[in-house]
Amino acid sequence: FQAVFERLSDPLRAVLAGQLAQLEALLRLVDEPVISQRGDMAGLGGLTRHGDLSNILQSELLLRTEAPLEFLRRVAEAETLYHEAEYLDDGSKRVLRVMISVGPGTLGHGRIFCLAALFFLARIAHLRGQELHWCFLPNATGPVWFDEISVNTVKRFLKTASFREMSLDDAQAARDIWQD
Repeated sequence: FQAVFERLSDPLRAVLAGQLAQLEALLRLVDEPVISQRGDMAGLGGLTRHGDLSNILQSELLLRTEAPLEFLRRVAEAETLYHEAEYLDDGSKRVLRVMISVGPGTLGHGRIFCLAALFFLARIAHLRGQELHWCFLPNATGPVWFDEISVNTVKRFLKTASFREMSLDDAQAARDIWQD
């Protein structure tokens, strides 16, 4: 993103740096998403705090009989431990998809925060080995998915505005186009 940052004005770069610093504090809280089925099951790996009940640790099940209220609290607060299922890699590339509203609610400061969040999500995708595909809605010409963050795509995003917020129909249309 260095090329994009170099083209931004000094005040915008300073604001984005502050936003990114605040988002960076959240990076450790962002867990890898749970993948339901990815290739053939290879076995059980490490421990995780989310998973299928069939992979719950036996010690957690013991809590269910010995201290049922503590078991329920641990489940409700996502403190329960599970064996992590491992799958053989099927060779597919995972994609993080982001839809950003360019409606009246994101004008001004909101647009700058959306840009900072986009950079942050691009970093998360990079750390996970994923691709980032993003679009902004509503768009008069229909949804357009971008697979990179470049100077031109950022300019296009910052210049676009809509008189209405993104609707579920806009999001569905974008999803349909992405799947084609």
